[in-house]
Amino acid sequence: MIDMTVKKRPRVREIYDRLLDTIPTVDMDRARIVTDYYKTHESEPVVMKRGGSMAEVFKKLPAVVRPNELIVGAEGRLQGSVQVYPEYNTFILKDEINDLSERLKYSKYTMDETDKKEFLEVIEPYWKGRTMNEHIFSLIPIESQKAANELMFTYSSGTMFNAAHTQPNYYEVMRRGTKGLVQDIDKKIDLLNLADAEDQKKYFWYKAAKAELEALPVWAGNYADEAERQAKEETDQKRKKELMEIARICRKVPAEPAETFHEALQAVWFCHVAVRLETCGISISMGRFDMELAPYLEKDIAAGRLTWDQAEELMECMWLKFNESNIMLPDAKEPFMSRQALTIGGVDDEGRDVTSDMSYLIIKTHESIHLHQPSICMRVHAKTPYELLKEALRVNRMGGGIPSFFNDKIHIPALMNRGASLKDARNYGIVGCVEPAPAYRSWASCSAGKFNLPKCFMLSLHDGADTKTGRQIGIKVGKAEDFHSFEEVKKAYADTVAHFAKLEITAENAIEIGQADCCPVPLMSSLHTGCIDSGTDVTAGGAKYNWAAPQTTGQASVGDGLEAIKIAVFDEKKISMGELLEIVDSNYAGHEEFRQYLLNLPKYGNDIDEPDYLVRFALKAFTDQMGRYRNARGGIFHAGSFPGPSHVTFGNALGATPDGRRAGEAFPAGLSPVSNRNTAAFTSIVNSASKLDYYGASNGTVITAWLSDNMLSTDRGIDNVAAVIKTYFERDGQEIQFNVVSAEELKEAQENPEKHRALVIRVTGWSSFFVGLDKSLQDELIERELLRK
Repeated sequence: MIDMTVKKRPRVREIYDRLLDTIPTVDMDRARIVTDYYKTHESEPVVMKRGGSMAEVFKKLPAVVRPNELIVGAEGRLQGSVQVYPEYNTFILKDEINDLSERLKYSKYTMDETDKKEFLEVIEPYWKGRTMNEHIFSLIPIESQKAANELMFTYSSGTMFNAAHTQPNYYEVMRRGTKGLVQDIDKKIDLLNLADAEDQKKYFWYKAAKAELEALPVWAGNYADEAERQAKEETDQKRKKELMEIARICRKVPAEPAETFHEALQAVWFCHVAVRLETCGISISMGRFDMELAPYLEKDIAAGRLTWDQAEELMECMWLKFNESNIMLPDAKEPFMSRQALTIGGVDDEGRDVTSDMSYLIIKTHESIHLHQPSICMRVHAKTPYELLKEALRVNRMGGGIPSFFNDKIHIPALMNRGASLKDARNYGIVGCVEPAPAYRSWASCSAGKFNLPKCFMLSLHDGADTKTGRQIGIKVGKAEDFHSFEEVKKAYADTVAHFAKLEITAENAIEIGQADCCPVPLMSSLHTGCIDSGTDVTAGGAKYNWAAPQTTGQASVGDGLEAIKIAVFDEKKISMGELLEIVDSNYAGHEEFRQYLLNLPKYGNDIDEPDYLVRFALKAFTDQMGRYRNARGGIFHAGSFPGPSHVTFGNALGATPDGRRAGEAFPAGLSPVSNRNTAAFTSIVNSASKLDYYGASNGTVITAWLSDNMLSTDRGIDNVAAVIKTYFERDGQEIQFNVVSAEELKEAQENPEKHRALVIRVTGWSSFFVGLDKSLQDELIERELLRK
């Protein structure tokens, strides 16, 4: 059994400090290579340009072995480099190129002046009119664009980058090598009839995928060359030996199957960096990391090839590599926006618990490094060892909400309800924030935009008119003053939701069509079950499961608002609907006493059935719409409820609501109640949340509990929190995560960020450095913690 005592290693500390002290650099190497390739191969089919250009990237990108590294492979020359992806979009860099150093302190970048000039004079002009982003917006119908502009919903990140949000099967390369996949492709090519148009399309795809797969060993060989070069100059004998071992491994993987734990980690890392370079994808996740790596760890330990100390050091080096990954987003709200999820625990495809020493090693590694990447997602089931749950909660005491916890009891049948086989559902992993999907065989488009439920609610109470501008945005559902029953209020809301859900799905399908047209991803696809068999890209429906899932925001505010209307207008007849809306639309000016009356009505989060089931209704009004539509790849839509930062964005833009909320206030995050509305114990919050429909919200939900430090400081406290998790999951709760930090600590970090550079906090479904967040998000998190008390 692994010793869970954390050691402080000089190598790890040096890399850690260097990582945190680095200001990321915009690296033009990838953009330059891709642009040059497209210019000289303009007549090629799109998929072959994609495969050919990426093969050139892998062959030509500089190989950098940084001091003290044991795992190598980077996206750019310098630590924390962010590459440019001009085939997807050029507007992000163009719009901010002169302000990169003026961004939020911990979201700023540096960029060489020569590179700026090249981008503005060579790269961007070539891609103008050719980018995926421009093509997508030519496809999205104007009515959907208008709705998005009114913040009825946000688009998925697929307008800017590859949709990603997936779990590639790096472990197939780990076990078989890229040569094994190339052999599979060659066999498929041999069966094609190139006189057949469909087979000819497959041929182009196979050639593109093969080009990338064959380039990966060349890329790894460049790292071997660099390691050998450094070894020749190295005077420290220990480091010289390490460099020669790195070179040996890079000559072997990813071309050949990995045989040792170090080789397995290196093969997986090369694949991960390669896929990120192809896609610039957010939330490219690691699947079932403990289950996949455990055999290599156990074999090496048993054979005496590896000590536990060496295994721990390798893992710590791997964890630091995760934290190099970086993506540039417009108007940065947080730094290092990669959201790389990694799943531990759960059951195998036969239903057997998969906990191993590797599971504990992952938790120990996070405790040692304690940064925001990767996001460890722990599956929990009836036979999860209590010791594993205890260790996961003990590490949560450090803050940051890692690991988070997921319920097999609800996720497995919910995925089966969406069409997954029992074996595939049992083999689910978490993607990005909280999204469950069958690992390695799903192109699940897990974050297909965010949907604004409270704005639908307010439009439905004003016959489709916006309360701030007076513009007719929604459908006409009748004047609320003329409604004679509460059921009419509910119907007006549900009809409004249905209208805008259709517009969001229309936009999402256009986004998916545009992605397939402009930016297929042959390497990513070759690592998903179904694509090599069919010769079809994931963007065109090649994966076994083709799902898409937008997310809701603000159902607690809607449910509480419905409860307020039901009681105040229909049950107690304290006020007419017209009078209520007039007060709400005035932002309660001069009506603080009435606002307090509304605030003190029964609310979601207190284990009271009526408001809890109205929140369920508010959510189901959206999730029930999903079954009416198919996505552009021929698969299903389903839904989830986790907001990203949209609960702040949407809340800031909306006027007051009938639950007593003032204009501009943020909505609650995910399934959490409005922060100052739950007057009972935390157990009441999870009891309320357990009444929601998780089969409808099968793409994942998030509920964050804020705990004081002493709640996890003793075995008794850990036992109590573990009991809450078990009770919630027995009642079909889906996910739970914890923040263990005080408002005072957060205020101190806000005022003195240099002293709290590594403070990690759970935002909604992801963790981030607190000091790098936009101030509006920081303030909202502080407010949540203050109101918890």
